[in-house]
Amino acid sequence: MFLNVASLGRMCILLSLTVGVVPAVRARNDCPARADFDQIVGAVAQRFYDKTFNGIDWPSRVAHYRQRVPCAGSAQTVAVLANDLLGELHASHTAVYTRTDLDYWGLNSLFSQHDTDYPLWFSGIWPRHQGGKWYARYVVEGSPAVAAGVRQGDELLSLNGQPFSPTGFTGNPDSLAVSSDGQVSRMLSLTARSESIMQAFITAADASTRINRIGARRIGYFHLWGAREALLQRLKNALGQFQSERIDALVVDLRGGYGGTSLEYLKPIQESPYLMSIPRYFVIDDSVRSGKEMIAATAARDHLAELVGSRSAGAFLGAVPARIDGERYFVLIAAFDGDIPGLPRIEGHGVTPTIRAEPCLLHCRGLDPQWERIAQLIAADSSAVAAAGPVDSRCAYDHKAMLALDPDSFDQALVGGGWRALAQRRCYADAADLIRDYREAHNLEAMILYWHEGQARAMGGQTAQAIELFHRARANASVPWGHYVDATLAFLQRDRRALLVARAALAALPPPRNFHPTDIHGKPLSVRWPPNLNVVDALLQCFDRSYEDAYMSCTAVPGSH
Repeated sequence: MFLNVASLGRMCILLSLTVGVVPAVRARNDCPARADFDQIVGAVAQRFYDKTFNGIDWPSRVAHYRQRVPCAGSAQTVAVLANDLLGELHASHTAVYTRTDLDYWGLNSLFSQHDTDYPLWFSGIWPRHQGGKWYARYVVEGSPAVAAGVRQGDELLSLNGQPFSPTGFTGNPDSLAVSSDGQVSRMLSLTARSESIMQAFITAADASTRINRIGARRIGYFHLWGAREALLQRLKNALGQFQSERIDALVVDLRGGYGGTSLEYLKPIQESPYLMSIPRYFVIDDSVRSGKEMIAATAARDHLAELVGSRSAGAFLGAVPARIDGERYFVLIAAFDGDIPGLPRIEGHGVTPTIRAEPCLLHCRGLDPQWERIAQLIAADSSAVAAAGPVDSRCAYDHKAMLALDPDSFDQALVGGGWRALAQRRCYADAADLIRDYREAHNLEAMILYWHEGQARAMGGQTAQAIELFHRARANASVPWGHYVDATLAFLQRDRRALLVARAALAALPPPRNFHPTDIHGKPLSVRWPPNLNVVDALLQCFDRSYEDAYMSCTAVPGSH
């Protein structure tokens, strides 16, 4: 289970950062595992908020578990027995983690002063273990797992031929077996990134920021994975973008990750007359803990948002960390009660949604019932359109008719048809959303659709989403196309050196044998080799401009893709 760090505003985080590493003073009694157990128990006894230990006979229970610790036991064995003891306290934010636990890395990263501390090979899968099975409770946006095709609710069958382990990724191409329905398995290749959990959450904040279309309504979506200055800033940036683009409704997803958030995270909404004038929804479930429970409860009390989903975790005690035996163990300790004046007690009770929607946990086939419930609410809420004003008719289109087109008509009609009709009117976000909807409606994994959706998002300034899509288009790409994708990625990532390298690789390619392209009537066509070199040259020429400007205004020769 993933625990979050409770917060009374920022005070809790500041307090937690003052707690250092507990010295490794190991008894010389030839029983090192019990010495570790004693240090863990001592740290909890010193800092636990309730000195009656919630009514249990603490010394007796400690002795009971201590005698079961084998002297040569591993860190994992010690942690299991210590957690059995701590479970009797019936208190949140009180547990022991070792290096094999993803929470060891996540909580160390959360309680560190620097975003980059405590890196590991992270796939982007936010897993849960239940009923003897591992499954992807969430898939972190912008992660290798997203690019590989892991979906929410996928059962995680094996990793490199061994039972799945959240910390078992290697940084090399790993083989991950998953099943979306419990019957058919598929093998994915996934290369994890070396990054801290906080770094992954910051990347995810950018990648999650998007505007979805539900009918004629534009819905701003942001996923808040935890508390960090960088995450608060990205929330502010997203809300500023949504306001400037006059969205019709707002969705803030609080699920997954960690807590630690303060009421500062609500201010950008409270202080925006426009955002306060449109429907607002926060998504919650039993993974929402501590500080995120506080902002959910406050939003419900102050009518800042509808809470859609299921009851939150009820984990709201203020926590401090202890690092034991050279950081072999990370111990999270509930150090003070987390009650907030004016809010119902959250610890042990949770926050109740105002609109209930049960989550899908396993074999979801990529579906999210809680998001679907919000979509239903928005579709039925005529006030959303009234609040936002008239829809831009320039970007209007028949969504159902577009989805009914055959693939060639949808994607390859160069003038007046398919998604390009929207792009030609500079309705880039609408075009990108339409391509995504078409791909999902027809269950297509065509590289060209990922590429064209990425181009539309890049044209519209949605750079993080475009980069993620281009990475998916890059998989299994042919050599010329791969160099072109590399060049485009380098441009978007503002890496001129990588752009020059990709340009040189593309230019060096010899044409294939018998390269005599013709049209459908057999007439010779004048086609430059290598393809798209002129586009890459335009990206270099206009390196300091937007992708739209570089691609549309600086490309010298037409006919590029």
